Parts: sequence; structure tokens; C-alpha cells
Amino acid sequence: MDITGKILDGKYKIIKLVGTGGMARVYKAQDIRLDRYVAVKVLKEDYAGDEQFVKKFMKEAQAAAKLAHPNIVNVYDVGSEKDLHYIVMELMGGPSLNDYLDEKGVLSAQETVDLIYSIALGLNHAHANNIIHRDIKPHNILMTPSHMPKVADFGIAVAAKSSSGAEDDGLGSVHYVSPEQAKGGVVDERSDLYSLGIMMFEMLTGELPYDGDSPVEVALMHVQNTVPSPRTVNKRIPEGVAQVVLNLTRKDPKDRYQNARALLDALRKLKSDINCDIEPTYKLDPKEQAARQKNKKNTANIRKGTSKGTSKSTLSKAERKKRAIIAGVVFGVLVITALVFLLMPPKMVEAPQFVGHTVEEAQKIAEDSGLKVTVTKYVNSTTVKEGLICEQSVVPGTEVEVRTEIEVYVSTGPKVVEVPSVIGYYEDEARTILKKENFVIKETVYEFNDKYEKDMVFSQNPAQGTMAAEGTEITLYVSKGKDTVSMPKILGMTLEEARTVLAQNGLILRSIEYDTSSTYSKDLIMKQSPTAYSTVDKNTTVDIVISIGKETYQTIQVSLKKYTGSIQDESVSVRIEMQDRDGNYEVVYAEEAVQKNETINVEVKGTGERYYMVYVNGLNVDMGRVNFQ
Repeated sequence: MDITGKILDGKYKIIKLVGTGGMARVYKAQDIRLDRYVAVKVLKEDYAGDEQFVKKFMKEAQAAAKLAHPNIVNVYDVGSEKDLHYIVMELMGGPSLNDYLDEKGVLSAQETVDLIYSIALGLNHAHANNIIHRDIKPHNILMTPSHMPKVADFGIAVAAKSSSGAEDDGLGSVHYVSPEQAKGGVVDERSDLYSLGIMMFEMLTGELPYDGDSPVEVALMHVQNTVPSPRTVNKRIPEGVAQVVLNLTRKDPKDRYQNARALLDALRKLKSDINCDIEPTYKLDPKEQAARQKNKKNTANIRKGTSKGTSKSTLSKAERKKRAIIAGVVFGVLVITALVFLLMPPKMVEAPQFVGHTVEEAQKIAEDSGLKVTVTKYVNSTTVKEGLICEQSVVPGTEVEVRTEIEVYVSTGPKVVEVPSVIGYYEDEARTILKKENFVIKETVYEFNDKYEKDMVFSQNPAQGTMAAEGTEITLYVSKGKDTVSMPKILGMTLEEARTVLAQNGLILRSIEYDTSSTYSKDLIMKQSPTAYSTVDKNTTVDIVISIGKETYQTIQVSLKKYTGSIQDESVSVRIEMQDRDGNYEVVYAEEAVQKNETINVEVKGTGERYYMVYVNGLNVDMGRVNFQ
């Protein structure tokens, strides 16, 4: 069913379909109330009538709504309208991790560690809220335009305390499913970590550890086989990075990292030194243990610059006694030295300024001061460039002991977010909204606007819906209200004078009429609308009436004997018509029986010169002119 263009619950206007999953379709939509773009996940109609599926779908919303973390996709709202069940979520501007891997093929060890670290932060927050994702895979990791990953789709998540594995059996994606989930066993946070390890294997190698002809075959491989080291595919992967993958993907959950916090500890070490050693979380078999000890011993010997030395069996009894005495003396000296060291007050140094430096620069500065720097978090910052330290755990200048470890946060640059719409808000409200979203008001332009009230924002740049970094400068266009003027008085002016005055005030002359006036002389304006001194908008139209002068009375005198000499009858019909001010003739006198030798006097009123016509027995016998003074 196509719901493009539909408005859900009067709040969310569906714009277009952007993705389809097993149970739901995802649409881009507009939140009409907040005027922002969102993602709306709608349960497929095949499942809408299934009470059990609807229950699972709504469980997603209930689970995800508890979570608020930079590395988890935000859930804004949940609702139902008839047979449509939907969840409203944050709309991401970047690709999924799956799309990113399709594009890149294989990621570097450093980028993999950085991405897995951010994802693990999100999972750690979810697990702390008793939420198990149960379907960790690249498709469910969405990215911002700056490639900050966020965990999405808690569609088959359940509360950790009630998770049993029997419910939702088989819903996880088979290539990333944990052995216990594949067997229908108990599922906990370690199951998410297993799936994360499979995903990490894929990021490092471009391959999945298991593949087969059917989902069942792949699931059995997870249950029966041990995930190999990613170094079997790519030897350039550092040993410590490969060990994290092995720690995550052990078949027995008790052999894995027991929680996301333990994983984060290991990842922090790798973020500081990608070649550092990572300890196994499980017991090594004798062969693995021997190889590991050999590697450690060889490394230690190389660092110390020593060889195997002389075998104890080749030394004489006297030599051994001599060496024992020397060893005792050395031990005594070391003990005394240690006591002296412990009783001495610790050496103090001032904490340097690390903010604004790269991690490498900070480590060099710290080393020179006898301190240590550890990166514990990557955060967005609008003030510090990406890759530079933006926060530190100890204020610069504070005295600390030598060898103190100072934690620092590294900037990932400003967060890219959607510019909110502030059109229709008053200026103070708009400033508050933009400040809350960490935007900066660059300029405020005040202009007249007929559609928006005074002090109301009618435009903005960048426009609403634009994806921009926090700290971006915004220009606001604020209404000064309607552009009004005081209607000038044009009574008594000539037409040309009035045209000039109206144009100067941004007003438009619309209609002109004419009428007599006892007050205004001929050709002067006697009426205007709107009236003088009233407040009107610019471009208002004005109607005027121009005086044609004052009306006066005159007498039309007609002697009928001039026209009736040849008429036999003693009486005739007489009609007299006179022009009105529009030039049309109207009757001013009419009689049917008038003595043919009579003189008729007709009093008329008017202005200027007017012509009149005389009709006798219906015939036009004369035309005259009246001059009104």
C-alpha cells in the first residue's frame, strides 16, 4: 500500500519510501508541527492484523524510547492510525555501514577500531538499560554525513531480564547470529558482542567467517565451528586487533568479553596504540599458550638486549654461592631504595594544556612532563577542529603527581544536524530555538512584509531542512509588519497635483469620477477615498471625485409661433431635452397640448455650457445653448 502524501495523525506528512525491512517500511516524512524531516517506520500490512507481530513492533518503540545516546538513533514518537502502526525516528543523513562497506571493501584497522568503539558505546548504554539488540549487523548501523555510527532498529529487542531466546526464535540475521541464539538458548548482552565481533571480522577482511548454501547451514557453522583469526585472511591486521575479534566471537559466552565496558577498555588501548598487546578472554590451549609465551619472551629479550645466558647446571657450587651473596646484596639495596622512595613526598608537576593539540602532540607534551595521556572518548565540538583534543580531565596548571594518567576527549568536529524551521516564530523564539540547536545568528535583516506580523521571522538562510554543522551561521529575515503610510489630504488639488503626491507616498490612483460642488471650484478634487490622515498600506488604491463647478439656474425660453405657423391645429405637443454632465440628453420639459402661439419658459440648473433640443409634435425643430455662470 502506497501511503506517500498521507498525513499520519495530523502530524507526519509522508514524503517518500526510503527503505524496506523484513517487518516494516521506512519513509522520509515531515513533522508538520516542528517543521523538520524525520524517518517513519510503518509495519507492513501483512503483519498489521497479527496481534503478535504488532506487539513485537510496539516493543521496539518501548525499548528504543528508553535510550538517549549519541550512538543510538533517536526515537521521537510512536502511534497507530487505523491499521497503520508506526514509529517516528531520527532521519540520518549518511549511508548504512553495509553501504559504506560495499563502497570501501575493507577498512583499515584504525578506522575499524574507531567505528566499533562508537558502536560499543551505544550498546553499552542499551545494555545498561536492560535492552539487548539481538540483530547487530551492518544494515542496522546508520551513519551521519561525517560517518559517526548510530545503532538502529531495535525491532526484535526485548528487556534483558525477560529474554529467553525461545521468543522471536530465528529473527536475527543468520550471518551474524550468536551460537546461543541459533540454538534458541538464553540471549544476553554477550550475544550482541558476538554479532559485533562477526561484523568487525567483516570490516577488517571484507569477508564473513561463515557462508553456506542455506541459512541453516550457516547457523550450524556458528554453533559448531570456532571463528578463525582475521589474520588468516589479512596478515597486516595487528595482533591486538585480531585478538579483540577472537575475544568477541568465542562459542561459549563465558569466554567472551562479559560486557561492553570490558570491550571498551580493550578498544581504548588500541586507539592509543594500534599495535599494543590484548590479552585473551579465554584459556588458550597448550600450543597457543606456548606460542604466545614464546612471542612475549622474544619481545622481552629484544627490549632488554639479553640472550639466554649461562645454564645453571654449568656453574660451580662456589660460583653459585657468590652469585647468591651478590643477589642478596642487590635485593637489600633495592629494598632500601624502595623504602626511601616510598617515604619521600611524590614529585609534582603542573598539568599541561592539551586542548587544541593532536593526540600525538599531547603524548609528547605529557612524556616531557612525566605524565601519560589516554583518549577515552570522541565527541562533537563546535569550537575545536576535528582530530584535536577538546577536553581534558585535569585543568591545565593543576599540580599532579608524576606518572598521573590524564584522560582527554578528541573532537570529531561539529555535529551535522538538520536546520530547524523558525519561520512563523517571533524573533526571540527563533533565537532560542536556533541557540538550543547550537546554531549562531549571523545577521538579522528587518523588512516590511504583508503576510507576517511585526517581529515575526518570514525567511531564513540556510533554509529549513538543510543539513549543516552545529555552529553554522544563520541569517534571519524579520518582518517590520505591513509597510503603511498616512493617507495624504488631496482635497482641493488638481488631478496632476494629486497624482504626484500619491506616487510619492507609494499609493495608486484607481478611479476618477466627476460631480458638482458648491465648495470646490471646477477641476479640483472634492472627494477622496480612503479619507485623509487614515493609516493605509503601501500600494493601496485611491478613488477621487473631481468638481465640475457649482450648479446655477438658467431659463430656456421657447416661442412656439416660430415653429407652428403651418400647423392647422390650435395645440401641439412640446418636448425639450438638455444635455447632462456626461453629454447625454434628458427631458427637462414635456407637454402634450400646448397653445401653438404660446411662449414656454423652462427653469434648468447645471454647470458650464449645455445644449438643448426642442421637439414639436415629435419633430426636432430647433437646438439652443445654455451658459450656466
